[in-house]
Amino acid sequence: MSRKLTTIYADKSITGSGKSYAAIRHCINKQQKTLIVVPSLVLANEYKRDIDNYASNESIQTVTKIVTSEKTNAQQSTVSLLKQSFASVKTAQSATIITTHASFKLALLDGFTSFRGFHLLIDENIQLNSNTKCDLTEFTAPGFLKWFDFTLTNNDLYEMRLKKSYEHVIHKLNVKTLQDDFINDSKIEFIDITKSTSFTTFITKDSYKRAQDVVNKGDVDGARVYTLSVINKEVLQKFTSVTILSALFDMSELRKYLEISGFTIKYKKFSDRETEKHTNGSRLKIHYLTNRRNSINFKSLIRSENANMDNEDLMVSYFMKNVIKDNKFIVNNNVAAREKRVYTHYHALPDQHELDGQGVLVTATAGVNKYSHINYALYTTSRNVDNAEKDILEKFGIDEAYANADRNLLAAYQFIARTSIRDPDATDNVHICVIDKSTADFLAELYPNAEIIKHDVPALEDHAQYRLPLYRTAEGKSMRRVIKSYESGVRKFREDARKNFCDNYKQYPVPEYYEIYHFLKNYK
Repeated sequence: MSRKLTTIYADKSITGSGKSYAAIRHCINKQQKTLIVVPSLVLANEYKRDIDNYASNESIQTVTKIVTSEKTNAQQSTVSLLKQSFASVKTAQSATIITTHASFKLALLDGFTSFRGFHLLIDENIQLNSNTKCDLTEFTAPGFLKWFDFTLTNNDLYEMRLKKSYEHVIHKLNVKTLQDDFINDSKIEFIDITKSTSFTTFITKDSYKRAQDVVNKGDVDGARVYTLSVINKEVLQKFTSVTILSALFDMSELRKYLEISGFTIKYKKFSDRETEKHTNGSRLKIHYLTNRRNSINFKSLIRSENANMDNEDLMVSYFMKNVIKDNKFIVNNNVAAREKRVYTHYHALPDQHELDGQGVLVTATAGVNKYSHINYALYTTSRNVDNAEKDILEKFGIDEAYANADRNLLAAYQFIARTSIRDPDATDNVHICVIDKSTADFLAELYPNAEIIKHDVPALEDHAQYRLPLYRTAEGKSMRRVIKSYESGVRKFREDARKNFCDNYKQYPVPEYYEIYHFLKNYK
């Protein structure tokens, strides 16, 4: 009986250090069977080209197959093609199958884990976890409790799994013949994960109780709960070895989830090139606007009761007018903001190629190399965790700051690496536009001699602790309604939120908020 896999190797070298190509050489030279999982279709094709070229130059006999959605036909799914490809190389001594992160995850959800005899090479961080937000009401909470089995584990967590008796409705949900207030389009993957044997899904004991309270108590209108799904250790143990190529991997959530699953992480370097810090930082100019933390709430805050521009409009307009100007640029932003005029004004028309516009939306922040001729980048994304998600992450030893660093700082780093800063032969300055100082400082640490430039934007609130929306805005009205529910005793005010409000009021004593401040100052 073979020894079970307990250690995963990772190369955390910086982007552009040559670790991907060095890992390819390693796989081919070893004459082994390898599954390579990459972020995109484009990168999958690049891998196949590099593998075929290297094997040919070294006169090494190997089989290379690529499995992506573009390789399938109308009667074949990507997962079925993946199964077929594994079967076709079963007797080969040296073979490489290349697929995407999305296709690999689909295979796991479909129950395909016949990986025995293969090595696994993952390029860039892959989501081997899933976090789902569920907003429950008196109408949807009963369905949430009815669809799943909940088993109490340790650390005040429940393991939840879709009941066998409800699995037959999944097909109806996917083909739109059944609509459900809770199990809607955005929850299809969540349903697939909770019935999959490849993942285990957890919910906190408090969240489970909140769902029950919505059902049992008429004075509880709703609840927001988060679930966390983590890859099962046994799935990755099907492989002979697992190696991950990802810059700064030791800062990633994926590292934590693999350790949660029971693996030890060891680091190695495939390339012999300089891998600790970038050497072209003197070309990098990092522009930022505020000393406070970037967040969706901050960006959506309306600065004037008579103005149509929120903070995001204000900041993007400033960067375009004063930094980017008429230059070609790439942009990464939140999904909810992608139709905002400040962005779409610069995009190519629907019948044009994406590079025909001044601005190119780059939705994937890793593994995309076709923009390495562009010298300007605009990063306005914010993926900070909220309080409900923070509760369940902390149960797994992942604090808020760690998660936010992965989702924001590492994502920003991967994004700016798409520009010409990754080209060692380029000489033009590269201008990176980010919202906050913390992101600018983080990027500058990775690029020695980079220049950080602070811009002061008129009408943009720059205080790091500012949280109070203007009184007569929609946000202000919403806050007053919430406070009333606290005053009536329907809700309990979180201590950190109470203190934050009072501290902000002391800094910015808006007269209209005095009564709320007086109430919260003495709140017990």
